[in-house]
Amino acid sequence: MKALRESALPMAHYFKDIDMALYSAYRNLNKPNHFSIRQSGKVIDHQVTVVLEDCKFHVGESGRIRVTQQRRKNVHSWVNAKKYIPANIEDINLLEYEELYYDPYFTQHYYSVKTGEIVKEALKVILANNRCYALLDNKNKNSILGD
Repeated sequence: MKALRESALPMAHYFKDIDMALYSAYRNLNKPNHFSIRQSGKVIDHQVTVVLEDCKFHVGESGRIRVTQQRRKNVHSWVNAKKYIPANIEDINLLEYEELYYDPYFTQHYYSVKTGEIVKEALKVILANNRCYALLDNKNKNSILGD
């Protein structure tokens, strides 16, 4: 039994992703103008407008390819976030946010409409009106990555 404990992985190994996202948000394919919020793989909410904080963008490549081949939508892209807040679009000032663009037929990542650069993460994201807006940390070189 002692040999098993010594060969077991350290506890830190199991918690290496402890700062991973708590929520994922994506455009709902069945409810027009709604976004689904998922936690631990389970949908917990549907919102028309949502604010997400400390975000990373995810695009599943195999899902994206399946969309382009089958010409049928599927959930393969979402925003991971540590916090989400249901919101009202009238209460949000979008002037400080950049609009992002993703289309599985033409792009493989989220892009800034303004600069055309790939966006991997953002301080805040607003999902509203079937669009994605991001507050980017331009001081951090990892927030916008160009290929």
